[in-house]
Amino acid sequence: MIPDKVLELCSTVGTGPFSLGGIPPGSSYRTWLSQIGNENSGFYWAQDAGATKWEMGYGTVANGSPVTLSRNYIASSTGALINWQSSDGPYYVFSAPLAFLMVASILGQGYLTRPTWAPPGLRWIDFSQGLATRLIDKLFNGTKDVETGRYEGVPGMYVPSDRRPYVAKGAVSYAVTANDIGWRISVDTAAAQRTITLPAISAVDAGFVFKVTGLSGANGISIAPNGTDVIDYQTPGGTPLVVPGRVWVTVWSDGTQWRTDYVAPVVTVAPTWAGRRQTVAGGPVDANGLPTLLPNTSGSLSIASQNVSSTAPLIATAANGFNGTNGMPADTVGYSTGNLNWPGLTNNTTNYLYVLIGSNGAMTTGSTTLAPTTQRGGAPSTTNGQITFNHGEMKGYLGNGTTAPQTNVVVIGEAVTSGGSVTSTVCYAYNGQYDGPWTNTIPTNGATVSATHNIGVTPGYVDFVIECITAEFGFNIGDQLLLNKGVANSRSTLFVPAGLWANKKTASFIAGDITTALQAMGPSSSGGTNVLTYANWKYKFVADRFVF
Repeated sequence: MIPDKVLELCSTVGTGPFSLGGIPPGSSYRTWLSQIGNENSGFYWAQDAGATKWEMGYGTVANGSPVTLSRNYIASSTGALINWQSSDGPYYVFSAPLAFLMVASILGQGYLTRPTWAPPGLRWIDFSQGLATRLIDKLFNGTKDVETGRYEGVPGMYVPSDRRPYVAKGAVSYAVTANDIGWRISVDTAAAQRTITLPAISAVDAGFVFKVTGLSGANGISIAPNGTDVIDYQTPGGTPLVVPGRVWVTVWSDGTQWRTDYVAPVVTVAPTWAGRRQTVAGGPVDANGLPTLLPNTSGSLSIASQNVSSTAPLIATAANGFNGTNGMPADTVGYSTGNLNWPGLTNNTTNYLYVLIGSNGAMTTGSTTLAPTTQRGGAPSTTNGQITFNHGEMKGYLGNGTTAPQTNVVVIGEAVTSGGSVTSTVCYAYNGQYDGPWTNTIPTNGATVSATHNIGVTPGYVDFVIECITAEFGFNIGDQLLLNKGVANSRSTLFVPAGLWANKKTASFIAGDITTALQAMGPSSSGGTNVLTYANWKYKFVADRFVF
């Protein structure tokens, strides 16, 4: 406060608060208490009778016997609080000089830092970055400086600060009042939906505006009109407008009804899937199209994927039955352009690596030492860490020791550990399919050849395919013989029984069977049989999960 025509005598010794002794006898001056009031503050000027000592500062009045005025230094004849002596008294404690008060109260006065005497409510200009560069408009609220705006030297404009009009109401519903005009209001929606009640439209002017948001996306905000008032195109007394949490909503009055405006949040939803279900659908591959997702080894009980990028993303699809509305597959697709990590693997065993796919497509890694099982149907195992996939209903389950809830879980491969390290890995075939590389020269009689398909389940279909690379006996280059489907050209469809078998990771073939079969297979011009030349043919294995 800035009192006028205040003067009291004082005989205080030292640098402590002034003990005020009243106005000089016969004068028309007024007391500090009468002009400031108890516990209020103002500027003072103190000097001795000869004006050889003086002190300027600010202080707070405390009513008592005697009335006191605290002392805060601004300037003095000694450069610090005056250490008053008994020989100085009685000295005088005035209200501050008019010239100082005018300077201190001029709007826009600049300082490098807020003056120490600044009372709550002082507005000041911080020019610490240079008068021609940036002037920061600040308000001292009694505790700290609040920026209210800035004058920018380039391009020469004043910009109000948008940080000032914000208030958090907490985990409550709230009724808007006239004091909320222009403010940003937040309510905590983590535990429940909150209701924002509007004042009567008839009680506010056109242009009444405020913004509101929730601090959590867990629940929304219900904006309820007063009585029969209307929000936008609602019918009077209709259902309140409900908007998502963590979205700023602008609400304003046009004089007849409430208007709202907000930008709906971007909701990341995993895409639907129309391809092969319950599998790793894609990822980095080598020149033969086989997965290179996992490194062969790791020096710890942790392993990270490799080669995943924006051009070779890791994509996995978890089946969850079918949509009861339109009959479409109810799948959740996971997508990552960065490598994933599987920490905390169990030592000296096989760890089965899996991902859990969230509703937004994010993938969380996990592992278990229990081999995943597939079954046509029936109750899934509740054993902790046991993954069960019921392919009759196309749903996956993960046991937790008590129950086995449906889970968007996809197994991507295996990591074998020993001695505190990963010693080998298996990356399951993408899409549950294997189309192996060609090997020149079919195996000789009696030899056994194999391929590692890594489908992860015993294939529903497996085949050993040979292809002509040098024409002979009426076969052209590119003609294929498939042991399970016969000859691929139109001249022969002979089915050939063979020693062909498979398990969850490999497929094998005994060459003696094919040697005998090939003697009866060649479509020569005379219709006879011929023994194929081994070097004129190449072979490969193909396999498919096929059963689901």
